Amino acid sequence: MPEKFERTLSASTAIILVFSVFLLSLALWHGPCMGASRIPFGGSITLPLVESVHTTNPIYVSNYSEIMISEQLHETLLRRGKEGTFVPALAQSIPEVSPDGLLVTIQIRPGLTFHDGSSIDAHALISSWKNLLRPESKSPYWWLLVGIDGALNFHTGKSTKISGLERVNSLTVRVRLTRQQSSIDSFFEAISSLPTALIPARENKQEIDRILNPHGAGPFLLTSASQNYEYVLAPFARHWAGRPYLQNVTFLAIPDMKKRRLEFELGKLDAISEKPKSDIEKLNVLTGPLCQRFFLAFNEEHIKSFPEGFKKAVVNAIDRNALADYVVGEKGKAVDEFFLPPVDGLPARVAQRDMSKAREYFKALAEKRFGVSGLIQLIVREDSLMDRTIAERLQVDLGEVGVVLVVVPLDEEAYKTRLETGDFDLRLEHLQAFVHSSYMQMIQVVVRTLGVKAIEDAIRWMANLPRSKSQDGIIRERGRSLTLRSSWVPIFVS
Repeated sequence: MPEKFERTLSASTAIILVFSVFLLSLALWHGPCMGASRIPFGGSITLPLVESVHTTNPIYVSNYSEIMISEQLHETLLRRGKEGTFVPALAQSIPEVSPDGLLVTIQIRPGLTFHDGSSIDAHALISSWKNLLRPESKSPYWWLLVGIDGALNFHTGKSTKISGLERVNSLTVRVRLTRQQSSIDSFFEAISSLPTALIPARENKQEIDRILNPHGAGPFLLTSASQNYEYVLAPFARHWAGRPYLQNVTFLAIPDMKKRRLEFELGKLDAISEKPKSDIEKLNVLTGPLCQRFFLAFNEEHIKSFPEGFKKAVVNAIDRNALADYVVGEKGKAVDEFFLPPVDGLPARVAQRDMSKAREYFKALAEKRFGVSGLIQLIVREDSLMDRTIAERLQVDLGEVGVVLVVVPLDEEAYKTRLETGDFDLRLEHLQAFVHSSYMQMIQVVVRTLGVKAIEDAIRWMANLPRSKSQDGIIRERGRSLTLRSSWVPIFVS
């Protein structure tokens, strides 16, 4: 992949992008050693948004489209480099770590500002992380900072301060980690992920309720936003790595795949999320890493009204391989465990569905109900193309074993109400893979599937594991056993 594109639009995306060679030559922001061969500033790029964008706030982004925009607007202390290394971003250098691995000293680059002109300093860092951890914020990513001493007590309301965060001076913060923190790499991985990005201190105040588009410090700044239609970005000249070369980046909401392909072939889009059917010359295809996991979540209370074996029968009816192919094609892989596939290679196809067992279960269920076939309700977000597409395929799979899957599209408020009242049988969940280590993935899975109360036990258990190469395998095996007991069923990664 040409480095020129990689350094302008974040490389942590999970979608396949199709670009002309010409556009790739415009993407690089300027560095200190370009010399006479430096590419001239200018040019624009127009990209499609597949899913609805409700916010660009890094602590709330929940789908690929939101993340894609937010990554251009916001910046973290560190970034992931090649081969899993970390490189400084807002931090002046890789943080200094004490010999016991518990004290981390972070130096912020001097002279940096946010898009609104306010200073990037120790106060902004601490207020940003407090905002992420505050229970009132209700961020689904608070667990990223659970390794900081006092962070869990702060999040659960047991303390009003985070004991492990200390401002040393205007550009220096000292972080004390808990003894249960797996490794310094796990912490570095957390603070290089998007939700830990810094935003101005004044926008982190408790009385400000979920600012939709806060100012950031990323390579681009937001010049205009029309929700679910158009977002326009301009270069930020004071970015720590210099001004991006592109003069304008426009994101357009185009959820319909056929329309995206047509707009691309007409030259109105510079990238699409799927390879065009026609043979267009001089295309570079960029495949990003797996970064989103999709689950079918069962309502535990409703399951109790069905005979034993209901969840297993539904799982047996689902063809994960066909589902992944139908929804995301070559961009996804079917899975049957919580964690992302190991970095050393993707797994083979998961076990095939067992339609005979599924049919047998639902046939017996219908007989008990005097011939009435199984009827299951799946709630989905009406503005999520991904949810609706998954639901379509699930209807086919379950229909083949005699089950009627009723799909109920809901707006955001109605969806939240259904979750709170428990008025559903099934729902779809997806986890963003901001982290890849088995330790951090375990924390994410436990928090999302078992709740905050289970996190202490999980952290304590992992802290007692041997510090060896086998640790990763042990955690993954525990994750597999958790999969069997959880109400969440993994279906594919993208």
